[in-house]
Amino acid sequence: MGLTLGVALNAIAFRIYGRRRHFSLVMFGGGIATFYITGFAAFQLFQLVPHLTAMGFMVLVTVFAIGVSVKQGEQVLSLIGAIGGLATPFLLYTGQGNIPGLITYTCVLIGGIAAIYFFNSWRGLLWFTVFSGWLIMILACDNVIGRNLTNYGTDHWATQLGLVFCWLAFGVVPLVREIFSQIRPEKFRYIKFDYLKKLLSEEFEKVVEKHSFPLVISSPLIALSLSMFIWEKYTAQEFWGWIAMGMAVIYGAAAYGISRWDELKSLAYIHMMVGLLLLTISFSLLLDGNSLLFTLSAEALILFLIGKKVSDKGLAASSHVLFFIVGYWLFIRIAGTGREGTALFNLQALTDLWTTGTALAVTYLASSRPVKRIYLIAAFACLGGLFAREFDGNLLFAILTGLALTLHLIAWKFNDRISINAANFFVVIIAIWLADRLLLPRIVAFPIDLQRTPILNLTTLADASYLAMLVIVSRILTTVDEKRIYLLGLHLTILAVFLRDFQGLENGQGYVSIAWGAYAAILLIAGLRLDNLVLRKVSIITLMLVVGKLFLVDLANLETIWRILLFLGVGGTFLFLSYYFKTMWKAKEGQ
Repeated sequence: MGLTLGVALNAIAFRIYGRRRHFSLVMFGGGIATFYITGFAAFQLFQLVPHLTAMGFMVLVTVFAIGVSVKQGEQVLSLIGAIGGLATPFLLYTGQGNIPGLITYTCVLIGGIAAIYFFNSWRGLLWFTVFSGWLIMILACDNVIGRNLTNYGTDHWATQLGLVFCWLAFGVVPLVREIFSQIRPEKFRYIKFDYLKKLLSEEFEKVVEKHSFPLVISSPLIALSLSMFIWEKYTAQEFWGWIAMGMAVIYGAAAYGISRWDELKSLAYIHMMVGLLLLTISFSLLLDGNSLLFTLSAEALILFLIGKKVSDKGLAASSHVLFFIVGYWLFIRIAGTGREGTALFNLQALTDLWTTGTALAVTYLASSRPVKRIYLIAAFACLGGLFAREFDGNLLFAILTGLALTLHLIAWKFNDRISINAANFFVVIIAIWLADRLLLPRIVAFPIDLQRTPILNLTTLADASYLAMLVIVSRILTTVDEKRIYLLGLHLTILAVFLRDFQGLENGQGYVSIAWGAYAAILLIAGLRLDNLVLRKVSIITLMLVVGKLFLVDLANLETIWRILLFLGVGGTFLFLSYYFKTMWKAKEGQ
């Protein structure tokens, strides 16, 4: 009954094709589908025929469907035949798991469909076969791995040959057809989708014309990944690194050859990008650790330089993606690992420095302000983390302070507001650490020379580097509010340093008052000589602070002689300043 119905439907389709073409296609599709259902039912449901007979019948149906589609020039019939043909091994599955047979059958069918695409330009047929073919290969690979074989054999080699064949059919045949379309355009021109272009958008045809691009990109990557999957137990990682490098050379040579045709420039570019991607994969397989990080960062910088030289946005984008991967890896290394060997002079640290150096090179060479900004901030963040891993104590504090100053100077040169804000944030982070260094409860954690030789010690010297940084930054900042904030921080830090260094001495509060008073007097004189209202106000407030400290702190904690001398000294200082106030004030004319 199934055979009779299928023959009848196809006979009707042949008879009415010239008069009612679209209806005949429905009849053809119904007849072919009936044949497939009949073969499936005869074998799987009723066991009327043996497997070989059913398989042969299904193959004949597939050949018939594709033959009719080619004869009539109807892509839809070939799609029906491809669906039925690729599904046949699964419709007639017996549970034996004959991988070589499955691969052989699938490759023969894929090869025939690739040939039809080559001559008829049926892109829909090709894309369906691409998805179905790779799906079958994935199932075959999973079946091979799932058997837990101790030795590789026929199944492995059959699957590997199938992967290579799919790579050639899906990644190389479309390329060859594109080349032939340039050599003989009248024979190998593509079908135009005018009706779909009107239905969807004017850009649809342009998108369809680039259908080979994703195939060129995906085919080698899928083939390489699945090959590594099935041979994982039997081959070393380095072996696949060399395979990937060989594939990169092949794609690079193909890109060079294709570039001869102006119409295929974009396709040559895609091959070049795939070659670069395969080269990166080969590096990741052949190298590890420091050598891999060094190589990938060098490759990213080279890609950026080439992209800048030839004004290629694609190469620049590729370099940015690779830099992002390298930056993420560098962040993990800095955050998750400790120092190896001598501080900074070890292979790990030198490699990390090289990586940040490549990012700084991009900062210097890039013409785009956002690119400069991103690489600059990221590089200095990594440098800060790197130095924090390699050093500690006063040396680390001084290094980070110098790093913050350098970032401010570069941001000021670029005149970039966001970079300046990042530098300000960096300064705030160091200020929090400085506050911890200056807090009184933390004094016991510092070296003994802090109290033995106040001011003249490494701890205070390191703090002085922060003070110098505040002075320099306040000079280059352009906004008044930022200048005042930095100068206020400078002022408070100086007072805190005096308090920390002197208060631990015998009668140390007296030394603190003397240092604060002298410092405030110098500020007042400077404010008068420079006619700086803000400086005068700050100095007067500081002098009032000294007076308050005399009554609230020094009277209760100092010996009598110290109290007398301090009150006399502060009083004399006030008299001196009040007597020479007008003489020292270089007020502007009219004031």
